Amino acid sequence: MLYNTFMSDFLKTPRTLYKTLRLDDGTYELNIAAPGFDKKDFDISVKEDVLSLEFSSEDNPFLKGSFKESFQLPRGSFSDKITASYDKGILSLKIPPKEKIVNKKIKIS
Repeated sequence: MLYNTFMSDFLKTPRTLYKTLRLDDGTYELNIAAPGFDKKDFDISVKEDVLSLEFSSEDNPFLKGSFKESFQLPRGSFSDKITASYDKGILSLKIPPKEKIVNKKIKIS
């Protein structure tokens, strides 16, 4: 269900950039094609469970202008443990799930 909600929000965003989203062992992986940039060109933030991505360049031979996209994070994700990497023109963000609560019996001491 969470995957469907996140996927629905993901698909509603403008198609200004090529993006892929996949779910692997509970971790969402968002990949965005953004060739010709440097790591310092990206501004990625999370505020109130909304992941925001901004970057701009007038000198980039592949993408000119400003880009801004926001994604509602799925419930149950660790927004403070999101990781990002940029390699060969692909920005990758990994959004891990919160740890599941294991059923256990609690003894009274």
